[in-house]
Amino acid sequence: MTKSKAENARTSRELEDLKKKMVVLEKAKEELVSDRTKLKSEIVEIKRLFSEQKHAALAKEYEDEVAESTTAMRVVMGSAKSPKDLRNAMHATTAFTHQRSRNVNRINRAGVIAGTRGRPELRARLEEAQTRLTDALEQLIEDCQQRGLIAPRHHPRALASFLQANTLGIVLTEFDSKNDEAALGHRLEVIEHVIDFLFFDGLIDD
Repeated sequence: MTKSKAENARTSRELEDLKKKMVVLEKAKEELVSDRTKLKSEIVEIKRLFSEQKHAALAKEYEDEVAESTTAMRVVMGSAKSPKDLRNAMHATTAFTHQRSRNVNRINRAGVIAGTRGRPELRARLEEAQTRLTDALEQLIEDCQQRGLIAPRHHPRALASFLQANTLGIVLTEFDSKNDEAALGHRLEVIEHVIDFLFFDGLIDD
């Protein structure tokens, strides 16, 4: 039995309606995909901004430590009148920086350094701060060498690196279960002997 013209017309209208609905659904789907893509982009941007702020805070913390260290050494080396004065001041400074209570600062600093992995922006900021500290210490040591307060045997930048490695590297003792006051005393004795040899060998006779 053949369809009537009315039935054919109704079928055509239904097909057209279905096509329109398909277009609407397809458009809605595209908008949904677009919204999801936009949302993902916004999430990525928020994470990026958060990461930048976190990196900036970590870098600032590191830079503050650098500034404190530079100021302390400038006072110590700038006020010394003789090799013995400087040696005594450096011994006192070593005893202060090696206090167990300051291990928190060292752990934080080590954590910031470790956090540079895969973060070139943070690494660049820390490199700038660290280079600035080493430059300052190198200049101070070189000035003291020229004033006859420090032995000229070793390059001032190498000595500057030693001082920093000595101060930061002692963080390892925080994870030594036998790290007591007696152990601290033994370490200070060793470090003082090393400092005396590297910085003052031939300048002090006692």
